[in-house]
Amino acid sequence: MGTPVQIPTPGQAPNQGQPGWPQRFGNVSQILTGIVAVVALLLSGVTLYLRHQEQDAKVADDHTNVLIAAKLDPEIAKINDGIDKKLGPINKSLEDLNGKVNDAVGQLKRLKGDVNEQAQKQQQLLALNRIPDPKRILGNIRTEIQTAETGKTVLPDSKLADYKTALHVLSPSVSDYWTTLATIINYQSFVNQMKGEAPDPNKVSRWCPILTAGIGNVVEGGEYPNCIVDLDTQVFIGVTFRNSVIRYHGQPTSLRNVQFVNCSFKLDLPPSSPTPPQQDLLFALLDSHDQKTVRVN
Repeated sequence: MGTPVQIPTPGQAPNQGQPGWPQRFGNVSQILTGIVAVVALLLSGVTLYLRHQEQDAKVADDHTNVLIAAKLDPEIAKINDGIDKKLGPINKSLEDLNGKVNDAVGQLKRLKGDVNEQAQKQQQLLALNRIPDPKRILGNIRTEIQTAETGKTVLPDSKLADYKTALHVLSPSVSDYWTTLATIINYQSFVNQMKGEAPDPNKVSRWCPILTAGIGNVVEGGEYPNCIVDLDTQVFIGVTFRNSVIRYHGQPTSLRNVQFVNCSFKLDLPPSSPTPPQQDLLFALLDSHDQKTVRVN
């Protein structure tokens, strides 16, 4: 006899739990897994497609840029050449104008120097007009300075400037001229000593042997600090004196490219003494505002 056929009960799906029915479909999870796999495959394909499209677009853009550059670069070069050719004359005109401006500036500087020189001469003339008697004014200058030294007072810069202007205006042949000039220079050193800006002759007592060799001594080169120096009858070439006491009595001496830095000066030029030969030193000291650095060439 054959195997009996089982008839499903009402409500029971065919082949559900019955080994005698053939199985046509999987369960739900298997179906979902298949669907997810298909979707993932589709997404992967789309992603690859988009990547290829992006690469193709980039290659196309690069190619386009190369084509554009190949066409634009020569045109840009032509434009730049044209600009350079047009700007060439303008640049030359600007250079010429700059040269003219520099010339004008130089002329203005020279004109300013001439104006200052004229103003200085005018001040000298005014100072001369205020001097009724040269001998008398020179005597007044010495008296006022000696009074200031005795009282250890500092005269106004304007008054000292008037004194110096008067010395420039008056003739050196006037009696007591060089004595008055020495008085002004010595007073400036005295003021510097009171301010502690120059060495005090009473406290500097070091004699530098090379500077005291006698008449006709030649000192060439070197720097000599904190020395007592007698300029008379000696020759100094390329020497720098620093923080030293410089003495001069109006005798022959020779100074070539000599520099005095922060020195005190003691000049002794009596009225009866002849015209000192080293006038360039004397006028350099007279014209120095504070005697901090004085050079005699």
